[in-house]
Amino acid sequence: MAILKTLVTFGGVPLGGVQSIVWAFTTGTAPFRSAFSVRKADWPKIQAMIGKPQDLVISDRSRKIRIQKLYALHQLPSDSPARVTFEVADKRHWWQYPIISRDYNMAKKTGNRIFLTPASSIKVPSVKSISDDQYDYRQYSLKDGQSRWTAQDAVRDLLEQLEGEAGGHRIDSFPITDGGQFALQNVMLHDSADVALGRLLSFIPGTQIYVDVSGTAVVFDGADLDATERHKESLPVSTYAGDFPALIDRKAIRPSTIKVHYQREVELAVEYEDDYTGQTSAGLNKNDPFVQNVIPTTDPETEVSYFDPIAGEFVNGPVPAGTWVPVFEWLQAMNDLKGAESEPWTFKTIRENWIIGNLEGALGARPNVDQDLLGSISARVEALKANFRQTFQINRRYMERIQDITAIRANVLNPHTGHQGPSRAWGQICIVPSLKGEKINQRFDPDRTGYFTNLDTIPGNGTNNDNLTENPALPLNVEMVDRDLGIFHISFQSSPYGTDAGWYPCHLEFETKIGNQVPPKTHGRDLSKMDTEPVTAGAKLEGSTNGQFLAEKMEMRFILSIIPGAPNNKTRYHVETVSAADIQPLYRSQYRIQSGQGPALEVFISPGEQAARFAWQVDTPAKATMKRLLGLDSENPNSAGIPSGEPLDGFLLVNDGDQKGGRHLKGHALAVAAEVISAYADALQGSVKTRLPAQNVSLVGNMSAAAIEVASYPDAEVSVTHEFPGQQAPISRMATMPEMVRQFVLGIIPFRKADK
Repeated sequence: MAILKTLVTFGGVPLGGVQSIVWAFTTGTAPFRSAFSVRKADWPKIQAMIGKPQDLVISDRSRKIRIQKLYALHQLPSDSPARVTFEVADKRHWWQYPIISRDYNMAKKTGNRIFLTPASSIKVPSVKSISDDQYDYRQYSLKDGQSRWTAQDAVRDLLEQLEGEAGGHRIDSFPITDGGQFALQNVMLHDSADVALGRLLSFIPGTQIYVDVSGTAVVFDGADLDATERHKESLPVSTYAGDFPALIDRKAIRPSTIKVHYQREVELAVEYEDDYTGQTSAGLNKNDPFVQNVIPTTDPETEVSYFDPIAGEFVNGPVPAGTWVPVFEWLQAMNDLKGAESEPWTFKTIRENWIIGNLEGALGARPNVDQDLLGSISARVEALKANFRQTFQINRRYMERIQDITAIRANVLNPHTGHQGPSRAWGQICIVPSLKGEKINQRFDPDRTGYFTNLDTIPGNGTNNDNLTENPALPLNVEMVDRDLGIFHISFQSSPYGTDAGWYPCHLEFETKIGNQVPPKTHGRDLSKMDTEPVTAGAKLEGSTNGQFLAEKMEMRFILSIIPGAPNNKTRYHVETVSAADIQPLYRSQYRIQSGQGPALEVFISPGEQAARFAWQVDTPAKATMKRLLGLDSENPNSAGIPSGEPLDGFLLVNDGDQKGGRHLKGHALAVAAEVISAYADALQGSVKTRLPAQNVSLVGNMSAAAIEVASYPDAEVSVTHEFPGQQAPISRMATMPEMVRQFVLGIIPFRKADK
């Protein structure tokens, strides 16, 4: 016999009908809560059920729905002394009690470090150590200690820990394909179960969870529009006219294209050259990428002349202590202040005393000299030793048009972690061998015992290649000292094999020829040749002045990376343009994103995520391109620059789409465009109110909730409101990137042992 009136029971106890009774199915890890009322006489029965799973049964004439595993929690204030109100929640209420301790795919470094020799002609491996770390996952964090966790496996594993292996959960659908399309890495969950599950699902965009009528935790694809529409069509007819959801057609406002803007990260080659033979400062062109050897002043006030590239001329003036000034001009100022016992503060004095370690004595910084009681001369000498031909400042005219500068290269050492190479230096230095280095040198040439090694890697100075980057770099570290002023410092990287004792920041050379022959580039310690060759640095031959000193000339080249600040508009960005037709293949299900008639949508990507990296390739065109890029060929840099789409002659876009390896910008731009255009996809919006469906109430696809409501007495009509938010549940760009692009952006490592 059909039921003629609506009846609602909780745990078999009839609920009061004075107020409406509502129960909803919602997404997320937070429980849905509702308030029910019973007669005061029935309250003891409910009290006995608190904390125990019960069924909420709604009988609507010929239809009935049983919602299982609901829990009475506690009493609430009531509107009548004849009734008792209490709170009920689904089983997600209990997820806040236990903690989950689980690590998925924790990375570790393995392998060795390698050493890259800067020049094959160097017999002693005086090189910079570069990490070539390999990667793997820690065994304890792998599935069964052997294979990595896929996204779906990790969700299933966590639910098994929370709900047990059978009956308490299931996965209906998943927004990404199984098998690890989205690679989890370094997921560490040490939280309450609801927080842990929420965090894990946040790593897998588009995934939703709710508790269904049977009390089962259901994971489903919350971004499936097709499934949403099929579900809507299967519902009973709407009970009220006008309460029918509409298919929102966003064609007129949907972007026709997506323009993804990337900040350019461009390598800048800067040049240093000095010539102390004439004791005059070299002429400087304000538009050239020159650097000057600089030093911080140590006196409270120093009167110094220096070249101002902004004004394009030399200026004079007093500067306070700590001001960076060119070494050449600083030496002239110090020479004017020298004491009577000091030798001239000139390059000649530095040249002859640097190697033998007598700068302090030659320049009057000896402890017993009365004029240096306050240590001012000692401070000057120490600043000179720390910065001479070692600290440099980039042309200020360049720095005024640069947003940021870093001591890195545009190239990538590790394509998975995104680690970039360090800035490099080319030029002339001299390496001082250790005793071990002397012995190794002697293995190759018995006459080379004790010889220093002069290195020169400037193109055209004995190298085979005309372009800077095609030549081996020096074993030097380049470190930024002041990124606003463009000041950097170089330091020597000793051989990891212990063959180096030190270095000189230029070549060593002899003062004059011996007869008609130029002596060897470096001295030896062979006493049998002491009458014809110096046996140590600074030594002079009998009756001659052939001591070995610092070279009078020096050239250096450096490559750093800059972020152009000029022009101060969108011209400084690299743009990747994406159409809707490019995006559609990224989705597992059909998206309504075609035929957009709106304007192009522009998106800017933070350089911390991805940048357009341009590596210096061919010197001559690259120099001209850099001047155009920074607007140095114009007094108004904002009207200059190179628009995106025009090639940067002399440069190579290292993450170009045409290169293999998957790190290219196009794959990233497609994923970004797919993420932002999802807000413009055609979708159902609104709510539909129906009678109880013949099948159980459920959430499918892009639904936000489904609420069952039993109206108050005497009507007691039962209805179900199905909510369609109208906005596509977004899928993060990380889920749609090509695997190698995602690995590069997130630093995800490839699993090589059991990648299955």
